[in-house]
Amino acid sequence: MTHRFGILHKKIFCDAYFEESTKFHLITQSSILCTNLFFCVAVVITLFGGISCVAFFLFGSSIKTNILNNLSHGPLLYFNMVVVSMQMLICLVLGINTLFQDLENSLRIPDEFGWRRICLRTTVMLLVLFICESIPHFGVAIELVGGLLVTPFIFIFPPTFHILIKRKASGQVDVKDVVLAGNIMFLGIVGSIAATTDSFMHVAKLKEFAPPCYINITAASAVAEASGFPNP
Repeated sequence: MTHRFGILHKKIFCDAYFEESTKFHLITQSSILCTNLFFCVAVVITLFGGISCVAFFLFGSSIKTNILNNLSHGPLLYFNMVVVSMQMLICLVLGINTLFQDLENSLRIPDEFGWRRICLRTTVMLLVLFICESIPHFGVAIELVGGLLVTPFIFIFPPTFHILIKRKASGQVDVKDVVLAGNIMFLGIVGSIAATTDSFMHVAKLKEFAPPCYINITAASAVAEASGFPNP
């Protein structure tokens, strides 16, 4: 289960649009910041925990990395695939919007709707799609990135910067803040090591890499299914 740690990290990191979409409300209504954060965390834990428990009791040790692969072909599977696709498209638009805006500012593209913005965003999305389809067993890559690269941005840098900023502002740091930051960093590092090790073990188990689907879709599907990993 350690590779789930990496997937969860990647999921949280990619959902950073929460800050962009609610930044104004949090600034103007700072009194409800703690309530909003607690509610969001509770909802995420409920969704992930509930789905994980149901999947474990239904499928046990036979559960696959992509739970959709445990469902038999039929209307239920196709309905879930449509819902997941819609959710991914909506989240992708929100999550990648910051990248679009940064590129547009760097290239001095006007904020108004126009052909330059259309060309830039279309090109970036095609590049993202090409990279995703070119990486064999993209699920393993997500686990590796989530466990190895995203951890510093979630568990290491925030507590460290908090301690440094607080020390610079007040000249001292409470012991409880140091202890809390240390515990957060320790748990993150341990989870990252476990997730990264597990991801490398999965990579080592791959007997051959699936060719991209735009080269040979039949061979790519056959190799991916034989390896036990979901298709990219």
